[in-house]
Amino acid sequence: MKDLLLIFAFIAVAAAVVLNTSGSCAFAGTPSNAAAPAESGASTISMEQQPNVPEGWVTDYQGALALAKEEGKAVLIDFTGSDWCGWCKKLDKEVFDQAAFEDYAEKNLVRLYLDFPNNKPQTEALSTQNEELSKKYGVRGFPTIIVLNSDGEMISQLGYQRGGAEKYVETLEGVINSPEKS
Repeated sequence: MKDLLLIFAFIAVAAAVVLNTSGSCAFAGTPSNAAAPAESGASTISMEQQPNVPEGWVTDYQGALALAKEEGKAVLIDFTGSDWCGWCKKLDKEVFDQAAFEDYAEKNLVRLYLDFPNNKPQTEALSTQNEELSKKYGVRGFPTIIVLNSDGEMISQLGYQRGGAEKYVETLEGVINSPEKS
């Protein structure tokens, strides 16, 4: 009987994984990547281009807020599990890596990349910052996209959406230009 229950539990978990079409990966808690010293080429908290961070994205939350205020742009925060989350990889490929998004983002967004990798090195400071921000914004799965206005106030939470870069840009424009925003 115990073996039968174990088999049913295994099938239920496998089915849940296969049938998950919510567009997010479950939040796995603290990433298993080891903190790496800054000089090892690991990502650090920075407004400069970093290893393991896509071009055009920064890792410094406070710097991103300051730049957004200075330039009158929104902040797009990408909470991602870049090396293990299938939906994150899909969002990157279908949206963030596309010219339509890049063109829009360059003019309208400060892009903040908050990664929770399993096999990519991060400094302890970056890992701590990302964990604190995931708690602050109530992140429960990946990808979670938070949009802040230029004053740093949250105006929307998004995730993966079907339709590609053009549709995602349309959604972002609606969120950022909404008269109901904070």
